[in-house]
Amino acid sequence: MIQRIQTLFLFFSIVAMVVMLFSPIWTKTNPQTNETVLLSPMTLVHKQQNQVIVQHSTMYIAILAFVSIAFAFLSIFTYKNRMRQVIYNLLNILALIGVLGCLVYASSKGEDMLKSVPQGNFGIGYFMPAIAVIMNALANRFIRRDEKLVKSADRLR
Repeated sequence: MIQRIQTLFLFFSIVAMVVMLFSPIWTKTNPQTNETVLLSPMTLVHKQQNQVIVQHSTMYIAILAFVSIAFAFLSIFTYKNRMRQVIYNLLNILALIGVLGCLVYASSKGEDMLKSVPQGNFGIGYFMPAIAVIMNALANRFIRRDEKLVKSADRLR
C-alpha cells in the first residue's frame, strides 16, 4: 500500500488540499481607502480600516475540499480493488474541479466589491487545488499501469 507511488501522489493531493484549507486564497487591497477583501475557504470578508463591512460565507469551498480529502483517503485504502480506486480518483477530480470553479466564482464576487483598484493577489491556497488535480491524475495513471501489469501476468499463466 504505502510502497506504491500512487499512494504518495494521493498523499500529496491530500496535503495540497489541507494547505488550501489553512491558507489565504485571494486578497485585494485599496491603499487609498484602506479597504481589504480577503477570500478564505470559510469566508469572503470586506473590511475597511479593520472593521468588517460585508461578510459572505464560502463554506461550500471547504466542504468540497473535505470531500476531495475523503475521496483521496478512500482511494488510498482501497488498494486491493484498483478499478474502485480509479472511480474514487475520478470522483475526486470532479470534486477538485468544483473547488476550482467555486474559487473562481468567489474571487470574481470579491473583485466586484472593490472595483477601483487593480486585480487582487492570489495566495498559495488558490493554486493548491490545481496541484491536487495533477497529483490525482498521476496517481490514476500509475493505478492503471498496475492494472495492466496484473492483467498481463494473468494472461501468461
